[in-house]
Amino acid sequence: PEVAWVNLGKSYAGEQNLIQAKQAFEQAVALEPSYLDAHYYLAVVAQQVGDVGLAREQANVVLTTAPEHAGAMALARQLG
Repeated sequence: PEVAWVNLGKSYAGEQNLIQAKQAFEQAVALEPSYLDAHYYLAVVAQQVGDVGLAREQANVVLTTAPEHAGAMALARQLG
């Protein structure tokens, strides 16, 4: 089910429906806290909606487990 939530979140994000995308990624993280893609996409969408704290937190979750994750590294640099 967490994969379905991530796929739904990606679909919403593609439609620029970022609030619903954020909610879908939050559902995925809640269902499977170890699902790094869910954390990463949540970080990206959080940044896009201006929730910098959540974006940093989620990027750090990814980097703690996968320190070479290129997307999370780039996002962390952008967030400062």
